[in-house]
Amino acid sequence: YSSSDQGGTWVKVDTAELPNKPVRVLTVNGPAIYAGIYGDRGLYRSTDSGEKWISMGLPNEVVSGTVSIGAKVFLGSSTGVCYTTDHGETFHDAGTFKFGVSALEAKDAMLFAGSWDGGLYSSKDEGKTWDYVGLRNQTISKISAFGTVIAVRTNSGSIFTSIDNGITWSEDYRGMSDKFVIDFETINSTFFAVTLNKIYSRNGIGSEWSTVNTGLSDMYYAVLFGDFSALYLATEFSGVFRC
Repeated sequence: YSSSDQGGTWVKVDTAELPNKPVRVLTVNGPAIYAGIYGDRGLYRSTDSGEKWISMGLPNEVVSGTVSIGAKVFLGSSTGVCYTTDHGETFHDAGTFKFGVSALEAKDAMLFAGSWDGGLYSSKDEGKTWDYVGLRNQTISKISAFGTVIAVRTNSGSIFTSIDNGITWSEDYRGMSDKFVIDFETINSTFFAVTLNKIYSRNGIGSEWSTVNTGLSDMYYAVLFGDFSALYLATEFSGVFRC
């Protein structure tokens, strides 16, 4: 589905060319929309707002993340990080990162890649070289970076934050009654976290979490996503909500 009015109305896009599998990741770069399909079904692209989709190949890749830096679109998959500069016609290996990628994020010109059971890595040169950041033996499922702050969610449902670009890491669940985090999002310096049946927020590092469930009840929460002006919550059975 797509919306052009911040979720006020939704239009079903044509997915006839897509495999009958959930879409795991979406990235927009110029006129192109990239969809990573759950499992090992590869990457698809649309250049007409989702009216039609074509396969970009990579049929045996488990796509875990797509991000953009300028004209480059980076793809994290089960075999590492690659990129395209021609809207997916050709892909190139991004330097020396050869681990399976579980999450991918970009901040300005810096890339962050989470690996399966190997922690977090970063690249300051658009993927040519990679440095180990921290959280060894952890599988990273989501990354958010802004300023000197890095926040990650692991497959164990934990949130780790660093205020010094990954030199030190901390966990802080003060104010949370249930601490298994399904997803989280950051808008400016505000953190939002979703658990099985509650949504929490906190303003920056160091403050306690507080619930922000007004208007929501008896729902199985699934995914948080946002832009600079709104936060969206996708639920398992009850649709999408906007704050």
